[in-house]
Amino acid sequence: MPSYAARVETEAFLAFVDQAHALLAKPDTDSPAFDAFVGDARRLLLREIEHELDQLRRAGALIRRWTGEHDLIDIAGMCGWEDPITELLRWALSPGTHADSALDRQHAVLSLCGWEVELPREPVEPVTQRMTRAGAFIDLDLDFPERAVVVEAKWFSEEHNAAQTGQLQTIHYAEAAQAELRGAGEPLVVYLTPNGRPPAGIGRAVMHAQVAFALARALDAHAEQLPHATRETFRIVFGHLFRWGTETNLLELEAAASRASDRAAVWSSHDIENLLGALRVLRPFIAWSGTS
Repeated sequence: MPSYAARVETEAFLAFVDQAHALLAKPDTDSPAFDAFVGDARRLLLREIEHELDQLRRAGALIRRWTGEHDLIDIAGMCGWEDPITELLRWALSPGTHADSALDRQHAVLSLCGWEVELPREPVEPVTQRMTRAGAFIDLDLDFPERAVVVEAKWFSEEHNAAQTGQLQTIHYAEAAQAELRGAGEPLVVYLTPNGRPPAGIGRAVMHAQVAFALARALDAHAEQLPHATRETFRIVFGHLFRWGTETNLLELEAAASRASDRAAVWSSHDIENLLGALRVLRPFIAWSGTS
């Protein structure tokens, strides 16, 4: 037989359910008390992001502009293929893809990844699968004279020890870059994943969607000068990165932020989840005034 405390808790819960059924059957939605309740609930749910809603709405509009209608990479069955997606990122960063925007694109990604000193004056050609002297391969690097940037890119897999050295990949690649590349000073190590999980070794955790957003924002100023075919190819690449691995549907962000900003609009808990998830992805780009 349940204990007395358990019976009391059960009775209280059943009473709550009965009251909820009565409210759903005939909600008193015209009363001032109900209006106050709805207002309080809205403020509680939005209090972390109410000052960022306009920024999130604009970010959502940019994401929509730079997302292709169809995710051809997923359609081709290549979602999660680390090397091909890294090659697409090399293309998206390459000066040869569009010379006039090259420095802006690389500066945008360097700033996202934590480049703290004066940004480089000239773009460099990204290199993929550069073999270290030990025989391991750096997924992507940008060897600036001022400093080398090395990227360990993952999709579903986790960081592991490089078979050739027994060291964690990020640690070995940082040491190899310092010894073997021209970049002066300590290399900037980036651990790139869809969800921003931290490396087992060293480096700044960055999301694929964040890289796509940084590049899209840089390209927005060049949109009218971009050849149509180049612009559409960027949209295909970015669209895949925006769609996969994050905690939110970034393609719904603009609409969710617009509804949450409009006191007369119908909004849902799904909107709030999307907004909070988008803020986690886009916080490097948004002036945040939240309290937690």
